[in-house]
Amino acid sequence: ASVEFMANFEDGLSAVRYPRDSVSPLFATEPCPPFVLGKARALVKHADPQVALLGYGTSVIDCAEAAKELSGEGIQADLYDARFAKPVDIDLVASLVARGVPIITVEDHSIRGGFGACVLEACNERGVDTRMITRMAMPDGWIYQGERKEQLAEVGLDPASIAAKARAIVKREAPARAAAMR
Repeated sequence: ASVEFMANFEDGLSAVRYPRDSVSPLFATEPCPPFVLGKARALVKHADPQVALLGYGTSVIDCAEAAKELSGEGIQADLYDARFAKPVDIDLVASLVARGVPIITVEDHSIRGGFGACVLEACNERGVDTRMITRMAMPDGWIYQGERKEQLAEVGLDPASIAAKARAIVKREAPARAAAMR
């Protein structure tokens, strides 16, 4: 679907990122809706999510594993495939923030100038409060050679680290959510 979108996109430059790892079969049986410029794809949605994971690229698979772990603990985590770094699905982000849902952006590349930074820039342009947005990405430093899974664990981008970050945010936000529901 991404290559089809790119082949028909004539309004500017486009590129498709692909992993150096094997492609996960996790969502292979589900139909892949066409790409719409600047729109994310919802993969898991709840009526009242406690946190939203907004993954970019292959990080969506790690987010899906984290969401499954969280679900087993009774934590409802929405999961979105951002699909685009630019333009960001600012309508989705603004909607989640307006509903009081903390957002974690997850990407497997640099935190500086990456997808999460694009989310913050889009929020700034739209006047969306960014205090509920947390970015997870590669730190600004050297990552030693190794298997992809080892590298992701080393920098805290593996499913367990994503789940731990989400758990901490849900715990931190619980008093405010409880007060808002009264």
